[in-house]
Amino acid sequence: MRFMKTIRFKPKPEFLDEFLKVYHSITEKALKDGSIDSYFTAIVKDEIFYIGTFNEKEPLSNTIQRGLNWLDSYTHMLQLYANEGSYVLVESGEIYSENRTATD
Repeated sequence: MRFMKTIRFKPKPEFLDEFLKVYHSITEKALKDGSIDSYFTAIVKDEIFYIGTFNEKEPLSNTIQRGLNWLDSYTHMLQLYANEGSYVLVESGEIYSENRTATD
């Protein structure tokens, strides 16, 4: 079973460059456990979107929870989503079917 997870967070402007440097390092390190099939990061205005597809190894590797725990240790660099009372917004869902097209 494959599923997709979207994780959103907003670094404080004064920490953006520093945060991104550490974020990219930890994201690359997370790829090594084999539970991430693919991911991309988008920066839209002041918000970072991490979108990843995960496979059946995720329950054993616990990559997502480890990543969320990592973000918890950087809340001093993140803005609070006032309406949600959280520094991170997470959405997920199972991938039932997908179309893959190579663009090479």
